Parts: sequence; structure tokens; C-alpha cells
Amino acid sequence: MFGLVRKTESPKTRFLICQSGSDFEIVGESHYQTALERLAGGKKPDGVEVDTGALLIPEPENPYDENAVK
Repeated sequence: MFGLVRKTESPKTRFLICQSGSDFEIVGESHYQTALERLAGGKKPDGVEVDTGALLIPEPENPYDENAVK
């Protein structure tokens, strides 16, 4: 992970504040390709890269993965 500014962890809350250009491995995004394509402005011949912010909320009650995020 690159660009980590601050990590905070408590029994109810975990979050990272990262700088622009931070790099994270994302899994499961294949299930959301239509929405991601819409957000990125459609398909391009050479692909597309979009800088964005995200709030990732832990979802420990997820029946498939206790480490999942919303």
C-alpha cells in the first residue's frame, strides 16, 4: 500500500486516510462492471483510469466474507 497518511483502529471503527495515488488491491469488482463503466464515462479503446475518493465501510456480517467492505 502506498501513500498511507494515518491508520486508526478501534473496536467499532477502522479507517485509513491515504494520499492521492494510493494503491489498493480490490476483489469482487467484476460483479459491478456496469456501474463502474458508467462512473468512468464508458469504455475507451485503451481503458480508463479515474482518480476518485471512496469510503469503505467494514461489513463483518457479510455471509461470504467477514472481511468484506460495503
